[in-house]
Amino acid sequence: MTKYKTVLTAIGLALALAACGEQRAAPPQDNPADAQQAAAVEIQTESERLNAFFEEVFDRDLARSPMSQTYLGIKDDYDKWDDISEVRRDEDIELVRHDLERLRTEFDPAKLDEEANLSYRIFELTAERTLAADRWRHHDYPVNQMFGWQSEIPAFLINMHQVADKSDAEAYIARLNGVKAVMVQVIAGLRLRADQGVVAPAFTFPQA
Repeated sequence: MTKYKTVLTAIGLALALAACGEQRAAPPQDNPADAQQAAAVEIQTESERLNAFFEEVFDRDLARSPMSQTYLGIKDDYDKWDDISEVRRDEDIELVRHDLERLRTEFDPAKLDEEANLSYRIFELTAERTLAADRWRHHDYPVNQMFGWQSEIPAFLINMHQVADKSDAEAYIARLNGVKAVMVQVIAGLRLRADQGVVAPAFTFPQA
């Protein structure tokens, strides 16, 4: 009897050890909570990257526009005007094209949160419209009876260029001295438009 008990005990231990071995060998089960957390982290990371890209583009464009800086109360280029030449316009368009390409190649909308996804689409649509509209860049009237550089310059100096100290005053004088260069660019743009037959209506100003 004792012999049979010993055999049964040995068999039981063998089965138990085999079961333990199977448990140790079983692959770990995927945890849905861990997968969801990983996906959330990926979405947050992609959204943060996109927002950093937007900030980079904004800062770059702001650095290229002294007038925009003034509108925001920044005095880094307080003595300068925007460059409105054809060369600068071409550069701006190329930057928009490059930004749109980066947006589409570097970021996956499927990995963005709802807010970032909306920002993605707005940025994309704005860039597309800017590029599409560039073919009509000369189909406007930079100087007319309602508005234009002839009125924007004095309004900007009066309303936006605040003088709080000597350096502000010196920057104001520098901008006054720079008006001629701005108007030279305006006139060059008007001539380009005139060559294409785009001239403000006769009732807006005397025409030869």
